[in-house]
Amino acid sequence: MKNQLKALVVSNRNISVKILNWTLESAYSVEDALAILQRQDYRIIAVDVAIEDSEKQKLESIAKLFNESVSIVHFSTEKELEINIKGAFRIQKMAFLNHNYLDNAFEMELACKLNMN
Repeated sequence: MKNQLKALVVSNRNISVKILNWTLESAYSVEDALAILQRQDYRIIAVDVAIEDSEKQKLESIAKLFNESVSIVHFSTEKELEINIKGAFRIQKMAFLNHNYLDNAFEMELACKLNMN
């Protein structure tokens, strides 16, 4: 079974957007989001711009303690939420692919050098 993509959405309003192949879990406050993050790991967290800046900073700093590779995006509309989540996923995926490509190139060069000796 393929892993389903997950994102945590922090907003004090109801979010009804559906993103294909994604499970969105909602938290209505930063404290709720932190409680959820203690139970489950998320690679993408979407925060409503209506949340206070001090609360956003608190969430970002604590979320980075739980998972260094977490991406935190901000949104004001549901369409922007969808675009930002997909964009954050693409950036994470590209970073992962670039990392694997460099590791693979090193292994190939090493194998060639070993075969030449």
